[in-house]
This record gives sequence, structure tokens and C-alpha cells, in this order.
Amino acid sequence: MLDAFVMFWDFLNNSFRPILLLVGSVFTIYFGISKVGVSVVAKLRVQNEMFYNERISSVSLTNNKDKTVTVWCIEAVIENSHRIKLKEFDAPLIIKSYETVSVEMEKYSKLSVGQDDFEPQFFLGLVDIYIDIGDKYIKCGTVRKRNNKLPFTDVTVSRCYLNDSIYTDKVKYILMYVFEGEVKTAFIAGNGFISNEWTFSINSLNDNPSEADVINMIESYGFNNLFTNYLCYRVNFPKTELVFNMLPDKSCSLKI
Repeated sequence: MLDAFVMFWDFLNNSFRPILLLVGSVFTIYFGISKVGVSVVAKLRVQNEMFYNERISSVSLTNNKDKTVTVWCIEAVIENSHRIKLKEFDAPLIIKSYETVSVEMEKYSKLSVGQDDFEPQFFLGLVDIYIDIGDKYIKCGTVRKRNNKLPFTDVTVSRCYLNDSIYTDKVKYILMYVFEGEVKTAFIAGNGFISNEWTFSINSLNDNPSEADVINMIESYGFNNLFTNYLCYRVNFPKTELVFNMLPDKSCSLKI
């Protein structure tokens, strides 16, 4: 029995040990390579706006190595002949292992070479991204963000704002008021419910309220003395119309 066990152990040792050593060597080489050198991929976003020429609006940098990359400057090289300094950092940008960092590029008025205007084709031309890592420049692999589109009917997304609050056709009135030094925006719905930036105990009016109902609430509950100022807009979606506001004597501009 013991002899059989020894023979079986010798078989495993002789047969599988080289395989284990080979697998271990492969992993050692792989993890060693992942820490050697610098490999960064750059993804460009190009914009062409009404008041600005075609430009690179942002660059996303992906670190493909298991080591930190320190970036002092990002530059674009156009058609292997001209370089544009896109972003220079006072303190270096640190990209951790396998991390992706997006960098927004500041707008500019124009580009020029000497006395001549320079208008590169960022969409269709050859653009390479280089990063300054302190002791040398590294050329990044480049992925250009295309304006891809799915083959379906477009749905337009609209946002109507008043004082940074988005309203819909469900809002009948918008009451903007100043309370404790802060500008607030309350929505009054067609059913009289008051919401959004409104924390007071009275939170509803009559169904299908009128301007008179809103003014009556403000004055009967003493909000005209509580608020520093207020304005009320009627919503005729998507437009709004100012219907009344507070006067210097804290009365309402619309008499009821």
C-alpha cells in the first residue's frame, strides 16, 4: 500500500510540477509586463459650436498598466506636423492603475502658426495625443468618440427652467420668494397642491386656483411679512408670464 502511494506521488510530481512551474512563470511574466513601461489610451471628444471653431473639448485618459502615471501636460499633434498644448497642469494629474480620467479643455478664440490662422480638421484629420510624464513624452493610443446613432426615431428631450427649477405642463403657477436670505421656487399645480421648494404647513389651495387664491394665501397666512420678496408667474407651457409681485410696502402689485 505504501509503495503504491509513493509511486502515485512520484507520478504527480513528475507530471504536474512542470505544468505548475510553466503556469507560475506565465503569471510572473504577465504581472511583470503590466508594471513595465507606460501605456495610456486617449479618447477624444470633438465639438463644433456656433461661436467656436471645431475643437477638442475633452480628452479621457485610460491607464492600461498596474502603475501610477504622472501627467504634466497633454498635447495634440496634427497631421504629424503641428502640436497644440491642450492642457498644462500646475500640479501633475495622477492617473492610478487601470483608472480613466476625463479632462475638459478650455475654449480658445483662435489658433495660429506665426501670423497665419490655423484651423485643423479634428474630426477628419490625423490627430495624435501625447502626454508629458515628466522625463519624456508618451504617445497615447487614440480612440475618437464618434457621433454614433441608433436606427430609431428620435425623441426630443426638452427642459424648461425658471430659477434653475425644471417645470412641466402640470404646473399652473410658479411662486419665487426670498426666505431667510435664500431664493426659493415653489410650484402650484392645477389641483392646488404646492410643492418643490415649499416646506410650510399650508401646502394646497382650491382646485384650479386663480391668482386671487395665491394672493389670498400669501396675505392671509402672513407670508408677505415672512418673505423678503416674491414674484408669481403663470405657466402657459412652455412659456411663463409674470402676473404679480411684492411692492416695497409688502403689498401685492395685483389688487383683488
